[in-house]
Amino acid sequence: MARQEIERSELPFWTPRIQRAFEAGQKAHEGQTRKTSGEPYFNHCVAVAGIIESWVFVRESRFVEDLVCAAFLHDTLEDTDLTLDQIREEFGDEVAFLVDGVSKFKSEGIEGSDHETIKKVLEGYFIDPRVVVLKLADRTHNMKTLGDMPLERRGPKAWETEEVYARMAEALGMWEVMRELKDGAFPIRFPERYRMVKEIMDRDPRRSEGYIAALCNDVRIISEEGRVEAEIGWRLSGLRQVDQKRRKMRRPMGEGGYEGVSEVLSIGVKVKSVEDCYRCLGLLRAYFGGNIDQSRSADTIAVPADNGYQALKEVVDLGFGAVEVVIMTAEMEEFNNWGVVSLIRKGVEDLSGYRMRFVFTPDGEVRVLPMMASLWDVAAAINPKLVTMMVAVKVDGEYEIPSTQVRHGSTVEVVAGKIRGSFVCDRSWETACLRSTERILRQALEETAYRRTVEWGAMKSRGMLAHRGVLSFNDIREEITPLLSFLGCRNVDELLFAIGGGEIDQERLDSVLDRPGHEINKATLGLSTLLVCGKDEPGVLHRLTGLIQQLGGNIVRAVNFGDHEYELRLVIRGLDAVREVELKRAVSESGRYREVRVV
Repeated sequence: MARQEIERSELPFWTPRIQRAFEAGQKAHEGQTRKTSGEPYFNHCVAVAGIIESWVFVRESRFVEDLVCAAFLHDTLEDTDLTLDQIREEFGDEVAFLVDGVSKFKSEGIEGSDHETIKKVLEGYFIDPRVVVLKLADRTHNMKTLGDMPLERRGPKAWETEEVYARMAEALGMWEVMRELKDGAFPIRFPERYRMVKEIMDRDPRRSEGYIAALCNDVRIISEEGRVEAEIGWRLSGLRQVDQKRRKMRRPMGEGGYEGVSEVLSIGVKVKSVEDCYRCLGLLRAYFGGNIDQSRSADTIAVPADNGYQALKEVVDLGFGAVEVVIMTAEMEEFNNWGVVSLIRKGVEDLSGYRMRFVFTPDGEVRVLPMMASLWDVAAAINPKLVTMMVAVKVDGEYEIPSTQVRHGSTVEVVAGKIRGSFVCDRSWETACLRSTERILRQALEETAYRRTVEWGAMKSRGMLAHRGVLSFNDIREEITPLLSFLGCRNVDELLFAIGGGEIDQERLDSVLDRPGHEINKATLGLSTLLVCGKDEPGVLHRLTGLIQQLGGNIVRAVNFGDHEYELRLVIRGLDAVREVELKRAVSESGRYREVRVV
């Protein structure tokens, strides 16, 4: 492409310095062609420069000018004889830094691995976020031409794009770029799933022109009647985002699996002020009423997300599936979609407050976190469930305490245990993690407290049930279920929680279990229970089974707890009071058990 063509159609502004960078890049790449398509290689550099300026679209700015110059030169260190010193001498330190930051890692002339190159990019980003902006523009164009690449290289390139570069875009708040990269990688990584999702979404009524127009009109009428000046728009989320949300919600593949995915269609309501945001929210709630799923409402204006995202969100279901309505100001929308790029558009040149820390998992995946993030946050970024089961964490192979601040470019390995919430209870995270992680941990703590209360209720219920021939509600689940409503409980766990918390005592429980016609007692159940505790050893159950059969009993339920120390509960039918005494005596006299109880 001639310079004059670029000046007219590709770039909003053209400076003498940009012209020199264009000419230097064109000369350096002269005669080179892309291996995949055969077109002049420099066309790629021109396309990257065009992408950069389509993102920032500002008039003359030295800050943006550096980026455009670097775009024309970004592959020269890898593929030409142009040196870093020559770039620095001609175009300055910042352009040289940007070009070097996106160039492949080399050590003593030997090209390094993709992992080392990515790490080099991230190290450059920590000094100047424009390094990643430039790299994302490069990767965006590469994905547009991925079809020209040999089949065996497309898969790894698509994996890297989604697992590394899309995450970078998300960290920088560049949601539009993130969506484009993910959607570009989706059909390459998962072609069959992509085909199925596309077919389902093509038939989804929420994505039809008529439905979108009707819903937008409803929202417009609501705002006009409430005298809130609003601009109504809409967006269809990318197929990858929709499918990932479906999987996160644990919904099956198929048309019904996507009904609850509100990201299928997003209605945007853009207003002039924060006050108008909340006024519009009230109008929507009054109009849609019971069609709003308030459990999924979100207010990130009062408390912004960790990456700065701000909006009010409601999820509405009018019978065709969930749809999200997002309310925000124009400034919020700009930042929510473009993040750090929106700051560059405004002319902000000090991006130090937008630096993030990047870390690697042992598998080489990248996780992006704010500057003040701790290792708690790393675990949550890897997997929200993982942080609730964490028992230890390693940084570059060495154990660290979870409250340690993240080190940029480090490799973090989270060691998980079996018991959820076990490591959370020391509350060391309360002053050492992000709000998003704190919400996960507080929920885990609440769930842990709930489970512990349930467990305490199970222990208390042994004494409350013993005279009925059982030690657990689970042993009489069929009999107890019809009576739960009289105790104000929906299931056995809620009953145990109420007993553990003291809401239900012996008197109240007896009043329900002794109801005329519904009595649950030893006579109606015809059950006995043997509980033995002790050191685990082979043949325990076999010996007890033989003894019980000799006494004429039949084991209907056996529950074993513990590893080295066991607790074995056997529910038995067919023993009268005399045989229960004989069973207890025989088991006790054997001397094999630390505790013996027969009820």
